[in-house]
Amino acid sequence: MTKEKAALPGSLQAQELQNVRMASKPSAFAYSRRLRRLEVFVDEAISNGVAPRQAAASEVVNLERHYFCAYFKKHTGVKYGEWLAGKMVGRAKELLSRSDDTVETVATECGFGSARSLRRWFKHFEGVSPSQWRRERSP
Repeated sequence: MTKEKAALPGSLQAQELQNVRMASKPSAFAYSRRLRRLEVFVDEAISNGVAPRQAAASEVVNLERHYFCAYFKKHTGVKYGEWLAGKMVGRAKELLSRSDDTVETVATECGFGSARSLRRWFKHFEGVSPSQWRRERSP
């Protein structure tokens, strides 16, 4: 780890890492009708507490499941599962910032199978636990 990276707080380091991953193909969703359609589908599903699996996602974009995985990675620079988890964590952050719901409730409302799964992905993207993230943002 370089000195520059070591100087960053955990959440900033994780955020910069995510930004680098997502920036590799910044306009993929803007240029691809398939990916725009997928993003609308995923956003709606997550807002309803459902995490769409690869099979459902591949149907939305009208691609075979195997080809969908390669297509998504090629056009976005990340795997579908990681991108989906990032979208779900984004939704979790919205809920954590505007409600007093427990982490378990937020996990269910975002489509995570368990609070443990939410905590793991949240730490992956934000560098801190959901509870710690919430505490750091409370007045």
